Amino acid sequence: QSISSPLSLLFLKSEITSTKTSTEIKTSQNKKYDNTNHHYHPIILFTSLVTILTCIKLLLLPSYRSTDFDVHRNWLSLTKHVPLSEWYYNDVNGTTVHTLDYPPLFAFFEYCLSHNFVLSYIQEKGWLEEKCTSLLGDFENDVSFACVVYQRCTVILADVVFVWGSYFASKSVFFMGNSGSSNGKNNNCKNIIAEKKIWITTVLLVFNPGVLMLDHVHFQYNGMLLGWLLLSIGCLVRGCMSSSSSNGMISYEIIGAALYASLLSMKHLYLTLAPLYLIYLFRRVCVEEYIIPTFDNSDGKHQKLQQRKLRLAVGKFALLALVTLFFFVTPFVPFFLSPPSALDQLSQMLKRLFPFGRGLVHDYWAANVWAVYLFADKVLTFLCRKITPLGRFTGNFIPLPVISPAVSTVCLLLGMIPAFYCAWNVAANSTTLSLSKTTTVTKKKDDTVDEIFIGDEKQNTFFVRAVVYCSFTGFMFSYHCHEKAIMTSIIPLTLLSTTSREDASLFLRTSTLGHFGLLPLLFRPAEAMLKFFICVAFLSLAVFLLEHCIAEGEENKVAEVDTVTSKFPDGICGSNMCGLLRPMDKAGLVVLCCLFAYMEIMHPLFMRPKNAMEFLPLLATSVICAIGLVGCWLRSLVLMIRCVQSPPLFVKEEGNASKKKKE
Repeated sequence: QSISSPLSLLFLKSEITSTKTSTEIKTSQNKKYDNTNHHYHPIILFTSLVTILTCIKLLLLPSYRSTDFDVHRNWLSLTKHVPLSEWYYNDVNGTTVHTLDYPPLFAFFEYCLSHNFVLSYIQEKGWLEEKCTSLLGDFENDVSFACVVYQRCTVILADVVFVWGSYFASKSVFFMGNSGSSNGKNNNCKNIIAEKKIWITTVLLVFNPGVLMLDHVHFQYNGMLLGWLLLSIGCLVRGCMSSSSSNGMISYEIIGAALYASLLSMKHLYLTLAPLYLIYLFRRVCVEEYIIPTFDNSDGKHQKLQQRKLRLAVGKFALLALVTLFFFVTPFVPFFLSPPSALDQLSQMLKRLFPFGRGLVHDYWAANVWAVYLFADKVLTFLCRKITPLGRFTGNFIPLPVISPAVSTVCLLLGMIPAFYCAWNVAANSTTLSLSKTTTVTKKKDDTVDEIFIGDEKQNTFFVRAVVYCSFTGFMFSYHCHEKAIMTSIIPLTLLSTTSREDASLFLRTSTLGHFGLLPLLFRPAEAMLKFFICVAFLSLAVFLLEHCIAEGEENKVAEVDTVTSKFPDGICGSNMCGLLRPMDKAGLVVLCCLFAYMEIMHPLFMRPKNAMEFLPLLATSVICAIGLVGCWLRSLVLMIRCVQSPPLFVKEEGNASKKKKE
């Protein structure tokens, strides 16, 4: 009896919980969020976040640095000692391979780092030697720790753009405002959940292990550039969510276009997003709709319809074109005005920016489609050598054809066609659909709710999804793609991680595979535990925060649909409330852990002393991560298409529409 009593109480409690009405759930939700102590001042939270991040980055000052450190140190010295007209020609008399191969605006950023009062002051005081900013050959790059500290501090300061962009974009995606509901407590509940999503997304962005490893260990300025991208995305999302007044919309769209144009003149990696920006902004800003009254006699009755027609808004088109061209072309102008001639300078820039002669892939293959392609080529080559004499085949890659830059570009554009089509349709609908605050519910036969979402939330996040997909496509098919390019997909995808359970799962899967693909960049044994701890800690933090946030959001949405079901739907508490890591994801984690153990323990102990299979750890990492990321890429396509609603050609007049709405 002592055993059965607690069990009976447990079952009784579960019965009471299962029969709780949606009204009671709504009441409990309102009580839960009535407490104003949940609110924290944004400035305090933001300052605390920046402080914690800065401390972590300062601890990484003496860590491993790659040759990219020498690259950026050489660029800083180049902009300090060499005339502007020679920036894209100089190679220190042929003694260095660290030549300038970024667009002009980033070169001017390096110029600012080499011409500022802080650098002059610390060099005058003798705290930083002159060698740090001197033009050196590749065999003279042995600089002091003070030079390392100065360079790393510039990365930390530049990350202010990343932190700012993370918060701005997160707030743009989850901006609630006044939703138009008459229930003030319900609004308060929604706003508090949105505020939690903003801070959870910001935390996941700024603590991203890829940014920490690439910028503050390996050494680059990816955080600043990704922050610039987030600022542009945030502006376009706010433009989509703005009211129907064109003035507010245009200001956000113009600022977003200007930010992207500036970003493109800083790093040409983001060129793959240019067609998406062009199509989306052209349809949203430059194409206007007007309505022609028509009549339909197909059913024997006269029914008044409104036919949509399109026309070009010349003024808006001119404004958008001028602003975009101004921010993109202006950094190039000083070089075009310098000797030898504008055409020669442009030709030299293109040679540096697009070195097609380096081949399809790096020595370490990026985890994309071409890694799978080349792996298949290697397997077929091995089989052909066993079956057929080698003399029947020619070329470096025997069975499969060599991929040229033209083929890579065609594959890239073909892969982006779905995003272009969706962007055109969504841009046409975003002005009207973003104002509708309807809740869509799919009800099953057993009174469970299969899917619940806020309609405008999907519409307003479309551009983020399109950026994720296009960045993913660029990573998959770009010629001579870097493994670091996966960050252009992971960072925007983080903005969607708290919107739904599917997005959270996709984010966890993509970030885990993408970050694992970056681990070979930190190849020294001293960094083995560091990179393992950073990735595991981030994955644990992300799973904890997202599980809590999404479960809370789903519970709140269930409380709003009291007209659909009178009891707490089992579809939410049961199957849909399962963990974010599915069995397939857990199996993938086991595979990655085994691969990491082989890379860091087994191979160095047993294979490296014999010089056997030196390529195997990198090959296995590239191929395994590539297979998983291809699946994530296809999944991002599916989630993007779900946001699309094609604009109707004919629309009923308002009287009929209101009557249908009442029904």
